[in-house]
Amino acid sequence: ALLLAVGSFPGPVRAESLTRPAANPKVAVLLLKTGAIAEDLADNLTEVLIVKLVSGGGRQVVGKEVVKTQLGGDESKVLACIGNRICIGNVATALGLHYLIVGTLGQRDGVWIYNLYYIEAASSDEVKRIHREVPGDVAALTRSLDAALAELLTPRVLPGTLRVTSSVVGARVHLDEV
Repeated sequence: ALLLAVGSFPGPVRAESLTRPAANPKVAVLLLKTGAIAEDLADNLTEVLIVKLVSGGGRQVVGKEVVKTQLGGDESKVLACIGNRICIGNVATALGLHYLIVGTLGQRDGVWIYNLYYIEAASSDEVKRIHREVPGDVAALTRSLDAALAELLTPRVLPGTLRVTSSVVGARVHLDEV
């Protein structure tokens, strides 16, 4: 709990501000295919995500090939690494990463299905996760990925805590007129 004087509530605390590394964090981006979709599509969409991150500024970005090389060049090892905290920690340490954005892409009955995970490298903790099912063509999928990336990078707002300690008998505390 946070002890505050009445009227000095600082506003929402953002989760990212509690764990944000120094300026210009290094982020790896990997979008891996699952099922029968073309690997080139997953690679191209990874590049779209990388361009979006670079154009947003403030980040160094590492692509899929660098991570694949770190894991011996095998896509199946990269896919297995996504769910393995030790593996993620090893890759992050070796490449000097602060964060990883990893995901999988598949298609079922004409609907694109993808998951994106924003992972803090130091702890291997999932900061945020997004799952989408997108009907339509590759253009619809790309638009959806753009929106999902923006949502993924928007810090979560954690609820605040206000504790007022007073020895004044009959005192009242109002917050936002309540």
